[in-house]
Amino acid sequence: MKNHHLTPAQIELLALLSEQLGGAVQAVGEVLRHGYDKSDPAKHDGATSRGKLETALGNVRATMIMLCESEGVSKEQIHFMADYKIEQVKKHLRYQEQTKI
Repeated sequence: MKNHHLTPAQIELLALLSEQLGGAVQAVGEVLRHGYDKSDPAKHDGATSRGKLETALGNVRATMIMLCESEGVSKEQIHFMADYKIEQVKKHLRYQEQTKI
């Protein structure tokens, strides 16, 4: 696999981001299956789906911060694109109150 001149440190952070995003996707799936305030009955760990999602999103955010600090990506550009995305998505959401976003 070519790494297109990425350093080992860059590859490591991108691999971590991929892993953390996968964890967030899994946590979203649990919320959809069990609801926010239920725990997975098969896991017996007592953690709610909401708690797992919050943890997973925190892990993604931490990795994003690390990427910004390593100068792999621009925090300013991420914030700009997030604001832009909110404006674009708000036009198409049917069930969200406009004041909540």
